[in-house]
Formats: sequence, C-alpha cells, structure tokens
Amino acid sequence: MKFSYTYYSGDDYDNLVKKFDNYSLLQSHKWGKIKEEDWNTKRVVFYDGDEIVAVASILIRRIFSNKNFIYIPYGPLMDYNNKELLDFVTNSFKEIAKDNNAIYLKIVPPIFNDNSISKDLIANGWIENKTDKSFDSIQPKLNAVVHNDFKLTKRMKQDRRTTENKNVRSVYTFDFKVKELSDNLLNDFYELTRLTEKRQGIKLRNKDYFKSLLDNYPNSFVTVSYIERNKRADKLIEELKSDNDKDKKVLRKELWKIENTKYGNLIPISGTLTVVYGDTAELLYAGFDDDFKSYNSAAYSWTNSILKTFERFPNIKYVNLGGVENEGSLLNFKKKFHPEIRESCNEFDLPVSKLYYLIKFALKHKKTIRKFIKR
Repeated sequence: MKFSYTYYSGDDYDNLVKKFDNYSLLQSHKWGKIKEEDWNTKRVVFYDGDEIVAVASILIRRIFSNKNFIYIPYGPLMDYNNKELLDFVTNSFKEIAKDNNAIYLKIVPPIFNDNSISKDLIANGWIENKTDKSFDSIQPKLNAVVHNDFKLTKRMKQDRRTTENKNVRSVYTFDFKVKELSDNLLNDFYELTRLTEKRQGIKLRNKDYFKSLLDNYPNSFVTVSYIERNKRADKLIEELKSDNDKDKKVLRKELWKIENTKYGNLIPISGTLTVVYGDTAELLYAGFDDDFKSYNSAAYSWTNSILKTFERFPNIKYVNLGGVENEGSLLNFKKKFHPEIRESCNEFDLPVSKLYYLIKFALKHKKTIRKFIKR
C-alpha cells in the first residue's frame, strides 16, 4: 500500500464525501462556509495509490497568540478497521497540525453504537475522552434519529387532529416562489427561536446564520405553524356562547391572548429548520411560543417537518432530530416520534504540543482558576 494525502480545493468535494458510509452535514463542502466567522476550513484527501480511501474537512480555530486547535466533526471518513490506513492518517494529522500551528487535533469518528475502535486509536497515540452524560462532549453523545420507515401512530394522528381543530396549520418556505414571503416566514421562525432562548436561558443563532443554512443547502426548509387568528377567535366566541361543559375562564383567557397579539391574522406559535444534505437530514433548530403551549404546536411542527422531508425527498435515509440528554424533558419530547437513540463513540484528541496538557488542565479546572483570579 502506498498512502499519500493532499489538501483539496475542488468544488466536487461533496462527491468524495458521499462515497463513504455515515457521512454527515458536518463534513460537507459548505459547512466550512457556515462556520467561517469563527473557523478556517481546509479539506484533506487521502489516497492509496490513485484510489481515495479517506477524506476530512478540518476546522481550525485560534486558541491564543498564533496557536490553533483543529476539530474534525464526524470525521475523518474512512475504514477504521484498516490499521495501516489508520496509522498513516494519524501520522498525517500530526504533520497537518504542525503545518497549521495547532496544539492538538480533536475528532468525533462517525461510528455509532460501537466503541470497538477505541483500542486502535489509543494505540496510535489518540487520547479518548470518555463521557457519561450526552451533553458533556463537543457533539451530543446521544441523538434521536427517525428512519425513513417513519409512520404516524394512532396517538400522533389524534394529537395532530386536536391541534388542527384549533385552527393551526403549518407553512413551509418552499411554499412561496416570492422571496419576500419566504423571508417573512424566516423572520417568524427567528422570533420563535428568540422566545426559546429567553425561556431556556440559552443562545441559539442569529437570523443571518439561519439564512446562510438555507442558502448553502438549497433543499433545506423552515416550517412554521400558525394559528389562523380570525377563525380561531370566531370558534372561541361560539364556544363561550354555548352551554357546553368547557371552562369559560380558560376560553376567555385564550381569546384574550389571540386578540391581543402583535401579529395579524396568522400567529406564529412554533417552527423548525431542517437541513437536507445528500440522503440525510438534520432538524437543527426549533422554537415555540410558550403562551400557546396548550396547542401542542411544537410536536405538530416537528411531525410535519419529518413527514415533509420524507415526502419531498424519498431517498432520505433518516432525519436526525438532534441531541438528547440521558434522561430529561428533551429526551421525553423527542421520544414522541419513536426514534432510534443513536450513541456516538467517544471523542479523541491527538496532542501535538505539550501545551495540550496545560490547556486540558485549565479547561478541567476553569471554575477554580476563575475564582482564584477574582480574589
């Protein structure tokens, strides 16, 4: 075997990526453009003679001074059982790290529900980062994945009917040929994510980031579910006048919220952003208005996004609903869609400089160090 590698600048990089199993959005050609505000990107192709045997899109970020860190999310793409290739790729990454003034290199191998590669990586000088909790790693250890045999259960159908009976419907960016209307939908989605940020005390992304995803991955789409305000108000008024057993106080409160919203006839209450790449899809971002939680609109939007993905793109193998905790509300919510809970293998670091150990110590004890500095 005669291995070699080179930096790759060809526009057909995605064609190389898609030749490998378990490829993902995070190894795509355009992902570097999405991340360009904080990261530089280079692409590396490995050969056995003239045959391409591995590829990696590497993200490079400044740590301090002129020292960098290299991150390869869900890569490199290769046969990890080929020990000669793994040895060559590892040594090549050491050269690449030095070429780019990197202190260390981190990979998240695209291997799921299997940690058997750990032994060979450790033997090649990689340091395994073992984590018990899903969100203690740079990428969630556990992801909820819905496959293309997805079908609505009886309960899911019933929940959708209940939501639709409250005059809720979903709209998609691809419904509009007029760019202005599509942009309005994106604006509404962005406002919903801001509500989620405020409610959960987290920071998602700005509208330009979402727009960049849609522009760079043209099959991607936003789903927003709206209350048809006038129809819903009329129905609530009828129910208030009737002699049914419904709680009039609850109905009056709902009517007041609908009549006093800042929106017109369509009130956005939940939304998702789905990115399609090759035969994979990722439901990357979502948001909803907690004032209308009783409409069960979050599940409604997610369900419609999943259905629409498989309907529009029959070749899609799965929709990744994103990370979940080992246990908690996010896991419970995503379980509604009966996903496979897919476990990534551990992350691995390849130190190139002794500064790596100082950085890892600082990261491990950053809270203690911060308290010491503030004294």
